[in-house]
Amino acid sequence: MPKLLDTHAHLHDKAFDADRDAVIGRMRAANVANAITVGCDLSDTQRAFAIAERYGLFASAGIHPHDLSTVLDQDGVCIRAGQHCAQPLMRRLGVSATARASFYLYNDEADVDALVRGVLRAKEVFAGSELNEDELVPCRGAR
Repeated sequence: MPKLLDTHAHLHDKAFDADRDAVIGRMRAANVANAITVGCDLSDTQRAFAIAERYGLFASAGIHPHDLSTVLDQDGVCIRAGQHCAQPLMRRLGVSATARASFYLYNDEADVDALVRGVLRAKEVFAGSELNEDELVPCRGAR
């Protein structure tokens, strides 16, 4: 069975502080080789990158899902961006939109690599002046 990638996690959230090692251990035992932990503002993004480096995860700066989907579309990578028929949940969580990359049997490693390249390009486009260059280096511990 191919290894899985969780494309939107918040493993850096303080709610995981007490048992983050166990959570990530269970994730990897369940064939999820890696995850992208997503920062939402400057301090949250800095925490996401620190946790990502410690655990060999990917981290992403907060980029609006519609902007991300536009950049990825230019690279021929298709994702879903929006509310995904979950408007009540989105309102409750205070989230305007999410981005979702889906993989199936016909996807291969080249598709995952294209997604990662596209996300890195989107970070370059939308990083702005709030983040330092060293905070934008992806953590690539597992594959």
